[in-house]
Amino acid sequence: MKPPVYLLASERSGTNLLRKRLTENQRAYFGGAPAHFLASLYYREPYYGDLGDDNCFRELIRDALDLCYVHFSPWDVEFTVEEVLADFTASGLRRSSVLLSHFLMQKYAEAKGYESYFCKDNNLYEFVDALLRDIPGVKFIYLHRDPRDYALSQLNRPRVLQDIFRIARLWEYEQNKCIRHLVSLPPERIHRVSYETLIADEERVIQDVCGFLGTALEKKAAVEKDNLKVELHEWKNLDKPTMKDNAGKFRDKMTPRQLAVVESLCWQPMRYLGYEPVHVTRPSVSLLERASVSGFAILRWLLRRFVERKAGTTDERLVKRDRLLRKLEVNYRNSH
Repeated sequence: MKPPVYLLASERSGTNLLRKRLTENQRAYFGGAPAHFLASLYYREPYYGDLGDDNCFRELIRDALDLCYVHFSPWDVEFTVEEVLADFTASGLRRSSVLLSHFLMQKYAEAKGYESYFCKDNNLYEFVDALLRDIPGVKFIYLHRDPRDYALSQLNRPRVLQDIFRIARLWEYEQNKCIRHLVSLPPERIHRVSYETLIADEERVIQDVCGFLGTALEKKAAVEKDNLKVELHEWKNLDKPTMKDNAGKFRDKMTPRQLAVVESLCWQPMRYLGYEPVHVTRPSVSLLERASVSGFAILRWLLRRFVERKAGTTDERLVKRDRLLRKLEVNYRNSH
């Protein structure tokens, strides 16, 4: 059995594009729709009680399965709590959120006819040490994107807080985490990919990734489609040809002030990753300006969500998903 591979990346960096293209072009690794197991369950794990008690472990399994099925793209193979409890217990694995998520993704991949899985859940840079400890041979791919195009993509998302300061700080924080893993892990454990190279030369990048994973590049006759139940802005281009020109758009579409904010806050990691700043020296941004822009962004976001709710424009499946994530949320993230 091949060890799984986990993707370290920021959202809006081509994560679903890489997941889809990898699944389409080899037969060993299945990249299913992200359930975000560890982001939702890892820090919550102690609150389930003694996982050696079947009743406590059932609750963890139930919440894990809800993450798979209370979803805009639910898993299309159904597992029950009792089935998972029996099979997991028979496996002899230690009861934990890491190993339960590993077990479920492996079980799903095998049900889909694959040997192992590719996990692109959010915030995986937070859990690298736990994954290395618990999953023998686990591998990682670090995918990054120019922070200015990343910020532009985030600003275009309809349900995201459009605060350029928060967006830039988030990218900087996430790259700092990922770069530490990149330089500390041996090269046989982590492989680096840029979004810009992926869209410009997709075939070569996928071939390089397959080489890193030790699997043959082999285009499948039938393309694996996501079981999408809700139309999402973020996934609208996944079943279309890759947009080879989707880089450098910040030059025409970002305001000078937005550009200054992103380059100021992301200066060190963006230069480390080879993204050339437009500014000759690092721009400066005042705390007063940050406070005023962030305050207006929060007010706009709250107003938009209020209007959506009043008009009933939010899909019920997304509402249920939001409720589930609020129930499971444990605030572990750095306050950027």
